[in-house]
This record gives sequence, structure tokens and C-alpha cells, in this order.
Amino acid sequence: ANGQTPCTPVIAVVYQVDEGLRLMAVEGKEAVFARHEACAASARAGLTALGFELFADPSVASKTVTAALVPEDLDWKAFNGEVKRRGVVLAGGQGKLTGKIFRLGHLGSVTLEEILGAMSTLEMASIVAGRPVTPGASVAAAQVAALESYGLTASAAGGGGA
Repeated sequence: ANGQTPCTPVIAVVYQVDEGLRLMAVEGKEAVFARHEACAASARAGLTALGFELFADPSVASKTVTAALVPEDLDWKAFNGEVKRRGVVLAGGQGKLTGKIFRLGHLGSVTLEEILGAMSTLEMASIVAGRPVTPGASVAAAQVAALESYGLTASAAGGGGA
């Protein structure tokens, strides 16, 4: 009625949204969607290679977050602590899923390289936790899935021997 805002406007959020939109415009809509698809495919393949069961059926899985079940023989708190110590933050389950799932986000400015790094970290934490993991398997599976999401194969992408 007085022509005044009832609270201080969150100008910083407006600037953040503006910058996010600018970055998306530079990258291009198709590239943004392709990156999210590659990150999602990479996360699902890497987690599966680590022996984690995915929470959602891959045919309806989100392009923004991947959830995996915490196996009964894995101490979630110790595992998550090791993952955090190595610089990766996972989101745990909420409500009735607390301690039963974890979530790996790949929305926004998350890059494929960050997902591959997260897979390496999860692989190392899995080894520390005593899980039967072949070093490099989750990263390799994640890379292959990402390439396939872009319509490439390892050989088409220059994959050969050193």
C-alpha cells in the first residue's frame, strides 16, 4: 500500500541468476542439456561399476541427480566421512531413506571432469571401506558412458594405446 518492499530484496540472488543465465547462453542450450545427460550417464555407470544399486530405474532416472542404495554391509557414516575427507560431498537420504541411499548431484555448472573426479574419490573410499573394487573400473565405466551419451566411442575419441 505504501509502495515499499516488505523486506530487503535479495539483490545478490538476482545477480547470481543473471550470471547463470549468461553462462548458459554462452554454452548454448543444446550443450547444456548434452552435458547434463553425459554427467548423469557417467554417474550411473560409475556407481554401478562400484557395485552400488541405483535407486531409480535408468529409464526414468533424473538428469540432475543420481541416487544409489547404501549396501547393508557398508557403514554409511564411515564411508561418507571418508568421501568428505577427500573433498566430495554426497547428500544422504531424507526421511525414511536416511542412511539407506545417497545422492550425487550433477545439476547446474557441474562438469564431466568433476563427475569423473567424484567417481575416483568414491572408488578410493570404497577400497578403504573394504569393498571389492577394481581400481580404475568406475572411472573407466563413467568415461565410456559419457562418450556414448555424446554418440562417441573410445576409439572414435582417439582412444588407443599410449
